[in-house]
Order: sequence, then structure tokens, then C-alpha cells
Amino acid sequence: MVFIISWLAVMFPLVFSPGPANIMFAANGASVGIRKSFPLMLGVDSVLLIKSILVGAGLGSTLAVYPEVIVYFQVVGSLYIFWLALKFIKPLNKTASTQASYIGFKDGIILQLFNSKGWLMVILMFTLFTDQSAKEYGEYGIAIMVVMLFGLNIVTHIVWIGMGALIIKLITKSSYLKYVNYSFALSLVLVGLWLLSDVLFK
Repeated sequence: MVFIISWLAVMFPLVFSPGPANIMFAANGASVGIRKSFPLMLGVDSVLLIKSILVGAGLGSTLAVYPEVIVYFQVVGSLYIFWLALKFIKPLNKTASTQASYIGFKDGIILQLFNSKGWLMVILMFTLFTDQSAKEYGEYGIAIMVVMLFGLNIVTHIVWIGMGALIIKLITKSSYLKYVNYSFALSLVLVGLWLLSDVLFK
């Protein structure tokens, strides 16, 4: 129980804080609703699951030796985030089916693959908690942490999608709807700039 509490104390703020994936979930939830955002979530979380398994199996040690790989992911991820932001600079009165084709499963895969925050979060988890988890769960410690992180991400992403969908329900005047997309696009641009500045000004 102590292990789970300490794990949540560290991982929950990291998972729930605004980042490329969470802002994209909110934007997509506002744009196409909860149900049609599931393909995006499936793409993001399937890659996150694979990341967790790979890092838990030893990839984290390799990335620690070659930190420039994370920097590369950070730059490519930032550029992709800028491209996704452009997709939201359009009125919300277009059909949901048209918008859903732009931000879906494939976009989720690419977004999470080059999401440096996601890589660093997984590496941090195994760095901090591998020994504790092994003491608590023995040989199943790594697998249990992978499942815990996957579950926490699923719940968090549904909440972010729901928050985006709720914003649209609260805004009833169509003249204001287009500004929702603009605000989400700006949020994505700011996240992309933050990632790039972290690379440029280290």
C-alpha cells in the first residue's frame, strides 16, 4: 500500500499535467466528442504501453547512454505538434466525421512515439520505483508497474477528452465555437515551443 501511494504521488501529477497528448485529447474531445476520440486514445496509449515494456526490459539504460535520442524525439515531436495545431485552426461547424479523419489512431501513434515527455516519464518511473516494486511484488514488479501506468493513463485521457467535450456543451453560441479550436491550437503551439526551448536553451 505504501508503494502504491508513493507511486501515485509521483506519477499522477506527471500523467495528469498538461502535455502534448493531454491537450490534444481535450481539443479532440471538443472537436468530435468522446466516442470519436477513442481511436486517438487507442493510438497514444498503445504506444505508451509498448514504451513501458521496452524501457522496463532495459531500453531505459540505453537511452541514458545516448540522451541525444530523446533530444531528437523532442524536436520531431515539437514539429508534429505544430502540424496538429494547424488542423484545429478552422471553424467547429464542419462535420464531425470530417474532423475525425484528421486526428485519429495514426496521429496518436506518431504523437506518442515522438512525445519526449512520455519517454522521460516512463524512464523516471522505472528509475525511481523498480527496486520498491521488486521488493513488493517480486519478479512481477515491472509488469505490475506497466499495468498501473497504462491504467492511470487511460483514466486520465478519458478525463481530458471529457473536459474538452464539456467545454463545447457549455458554449451554446455558435459565434464563440470557433475560438475554442483557436485556443486549443494556441495551447499546442505553446507546448511545442516549450519542448523546443528545452532543447535550445539547455
